[in-house]
Amino acid sequence: MRTLNRKSRVKTSHRVPSGFTLIELLVVIAVIAILMALLLPAVQQAREAARRMQCKNNLKQLGLALHGYHDNFTVLPPASCFSPRNKNWGSNGIFVHILPYLDQIPLYQTFDVDSPRGAVLTPQNMIRLPVYLCPSDGVASSGSPVTSPTGRGASYAWNQGEWFVWNPNDGTYGSGPFNPNCNLSLSGITDGTSTTLGAAEILVSWPLIDGRGMPSGVGVARPTDPAAFAAWTAVTRTSHQDWITGTVDDTGFTTTFGPNGVPKDFISVRENQPNPPVPIVTGITYAAITSRSRHTGIVHALLLDGSVRSFSENMNGNVWRALGSRNGGEFVGEH
Repeated sequence: MRTLNRKSRVKTSHRVPSGFTLIELLVVIAVIAILMALLLPAVQQAREAARRMQCKNNLKQLGLALHGYHDNFTVLPPASCFSPRNKNWGSNGIFVHILPYLDQIPLYQTFDVDSPRGAVLTPQNMIRLPVYLCPSDGVASSGSPVTSPTGRGASYAWNQGEWFVWNPNDGTYGSGPFNPNCNLSLSGITDGTSTTLGAAEILVSWPLIDGRGMPSGVGVARPTDPAAFAAWTAVTRTSHQDWITGTVDDTGFTTTFGPNGVPKDFISVRENQPNPPVPIVTGITYAAITSRSRHTGIVHALLLDGSVRSFSENMNGNVWRALGSRNGGEFVGEH
């Protein structure tokens, strides 16, 4: 009988290396990059949609507060109050007067709204209010200290007409519903509250041309091109730094140009201010302060009936100016 010699054999195990090859790694990175490229714009659009909704809600709250004030006093609040002897930077503005109707009575009580000294800034009232800030306006909603120039700005402004704002010599004011020393009722808005702008978006600390030395007579023509400002002696500063005061460069806008229409704002003289060579008692205020926003292609605006609408930056300028007047007699259809 044959005996088979079995030799013991040692089996060597060969491990398959784990992990990705270079090619596989590059493929995974490429797929992730494509997914991120598809996802990020969608996330950004969703966030901006939420910011737009919040912005419109802020304006809606301003409209409710405005109507609350009107129900109580039967008139709209004045943009500001001045006298020929008032040499302060300005009186308390509309944002102060509507505070009680925004559940901000303690803050309202830090102001002396009847003081002849005008608006008085204190550590208690130099604050940012979320309802006054558009979340897309990066400067306004930043974490800058409340005492900084950009700390007290508001992202919304009140309609003070087309171009002419105020003449301290005879007390006449512009075509908008909010003006210095002005108390109009909603019944006095003969163009209709549903076709008259109340408030609209602006951007905090926007470049402003201070037109010192421009013609000061009544009836200075509305410019059709911002290049006209270069003909007047001017300095550059910033606008809309303070929601407390009522001057047009802080809390107002005009419809000289359409939404997002021009790169800089303009004012001839701050209302009732000593601004040589224009004397305090004769300096007539003209302003081209444009509604603008960081929402792509639109601005949001509050109409006097309390509704909030979005307006295209490409809309007809004449329609925008018609919406800005309270009694111009213009017909404004669908816009």
